Amino acid sequence: VDEKLIRLFAEQIFRTGFVHADPHPGNVHVRVNKNQKSKGSPQAQIILLDHGLYENLLSEERKILCDLWMASVTNNHIVMRQTATALGAPQKDYELFCTLITMKPLPDTEKYIIPSYANDWDSLPPELQMIALKSRKLQMPSEDEYANNMTNEQRAELKRDYRRLMDKKRIALYHILKQMPKTMFLLLRNLNAVRNTLKIHNAPDVDRTRIMTEVCQQALKEFQTKKRKI
Repeated sequence: VDEKLIRLFAEQIFRTGFVHADPHPGNVHVRVNKNQKSKGSPQAQIILLDHGLYENLLSEERKILCDLWMASVTNNHIVMRQTATALGAPQKDYELFCTLITMKPLPDTEKYIIPSYANDWDSLPPELQMIALKSRKLQMPSEDEYANNMTNEQRAELKRDYRRLMDKKRIALYHILKQMPKTMFLLLRNLNAVRNTLKIHNAPDVDRTRIMTEVCQQALKEFQTKKRKI
């Protein structure tokens, strides 16, 4: 079910441009596909409900989104900056914008992973917190250093600095959302609704990035071969 859900909305975003902008769980119906013969487990069929809020993405916008997605996955900062600014993001916050779209840590932020002792220090998604840490080149103390080598005063100061940093990044995020075109804002609603559903299902084996990248690559091939009008 989760794999089909990811692929369904990736097809809308990257290939058709006709995007359901309110895919919360109440608008997604799942049933057994009785028309599909299978020797193994029954196959799921997904039916989207409530078609009152859709957004049409222009071909140019879809091409830019595809390029942004691939640049984020491959850590191509030149293309990330170009595509993010083309979609309305401030140039200085292009990494934040790309992470907001993909909701996946950029490859060069993975060393800024949030330690378990700081999991509840801020409500920003971990991917965005990692971008904030990278912007300050702030690598957090290890679990052992935090537990055994720091005083209570040092731990309290670290927590205060951390929260101040996240507040600055939250302000930058607010400015991005405020300036974002309506099309991109509704697209974010789609992406986040799907991501939250996957989180509720707690299916760690489902590789969202891989599936979306496959659809993105297919869309780029179609653009290159002009099978779809640009």
